[in-house]
Amino acid sequence: MVVDTGAHWSRFGQYVILALIQLGGLGLMTYASVFALFMWRGMCIREALVLREVFTHDLRAEIARLTKFILLTTLAAEAVGALLLFGLWDHTAAGGPVPLGERVFYSVFHSISAFCNAGFCLYSDSLIAYRSTWQVNLVFPLLIISGGLGFAVLFNLARILRHAVLRRRGTPLVKRRMTLQAKLAVAMTLVLLVGGTVVALAFETFHGQEEAWRRTAVAPGEAAPGSAAQSPLGATWPQRAGGAWFLATTARTAGFNTTDTTQLAAPTKFLTVVLMFIGASPGSTGGGIKTVTVAVVLCGVWTALRGRGSVQAFKRQIPPDTVRRALAILAVGVAWVAVTTTALAAWGVCDGADFTFLDALFETQSAFATVGLSTGLTPLLNTFGRLLLCVAMLVGRIGLLTLFVAMQFRMRTARYDYAQENVAIS
Repeated sequence: MVVDTGAHWSRFGQYVILALIQLGGLGLMTYASVFALFMWRGMCIREALVLREVFTHDLRAEIARLTKFILLTTLAAEAVGALLLFGLWDHTAAGGPVPLGERVFYSVFHSISAFCNAGFCLYSDSLIAYRSTWQVNLVFPLLIISGGLGFAVLFNLARILRHAVLRRRGTPLVKRRMTLQAKLAVAMTLVLLVGGTVVALAFETFHGQEEAWRRTAVAPGEAAPGSAAQSPLGATWPQRAGGAWFLATTARTAGFNTTDTTQLAAPTKFLTVVLMFIGASPGSTGGGIKTVTVAVVLCGVWTALRGRGSVQAFKRQIPPDTVRRALAILAVGVAWVAVTTTALAAWGVCDGADFTFLDALFETQSAFATVGLSTGLTPLLNTFGRLLLCVAMLVGRIGLLTLFVAMQFRMRTARYDYAQENVAIS
């Protein structure tokens, strides 16, 4: 964002932004399939194949049910989130309570922005003024996580819960177990959330103590060496833990912040870059190269280290084609971010602006993963730099896998193989 969403735009402009957030969060292909179902014309084979590649569901009937589930889940989650956020605006920390007539719009706007992992906020300092409230530390993260977990995973979990409650006899096993994608997505999400919280808290604590002990004397009124007041995450341990938790959550492509990102230590910024690069899960409202992609790559690395012939996870074998696609997405993603960051640092910043290469990397990765966090560099970009970020956001929102699938429909599959020849790799 280059302007203050709450102050710069009129209410009509904010409605337009809200509509674009909702459309972009659900995805153009999902909306197309929903409208196709509502028009009673069904989905053609080509559309079903594209959705199957995104959601990893094989049957067209399953895709139709999944598409309906996406729409109903989105509306239900955003409605519940808006109700839970309604009392937040009574807080006086951000310049006084919001008038009663404005609370509904504020609640709906921020609930949709959180579930769709957009990060647009009607306050210039995002949620920093509300950092101590339970809505910010609980409701916002739950909306962000549920929106970023992936609709296919939510569909699988909801189906398991439904059959567990109804306990129907003769239910097929496929409807009573977690799919491999659900296991990988949930496992990676937990690892990133817990690991990101712990590592961010450790980085900021160590950095704050190191800066404090570097002082030879403490000036009157300043914090004593080792004091938690020097950490941008908060002054007390509960505040710092809450700040680290929210940072690990919002870096999964959400974009809200309860901490001044410009004040974070360099290791914490790079950790945030890594979390943003991984992003959310496939078929979700978030960006990034996706959690399951990274999980498949890690499983492939572990398989290579153990000398096994097939990639396995949770007692299931992952197809070689899936592993190759995961490696391609990782490689192209790294290359795209590297090239864009270099171009941004070289030609995209206004003359005289003070920034580091890490700031350029942070800004580029935030755009590629459609996160929205910033180190303050975006307002300093020239027209070329802003266009670079626009292209990065467009590619990141469409998704590398979607581009691969579209290219495969246009390319003919080779009907021959070349002779094998080994090469040295180390």
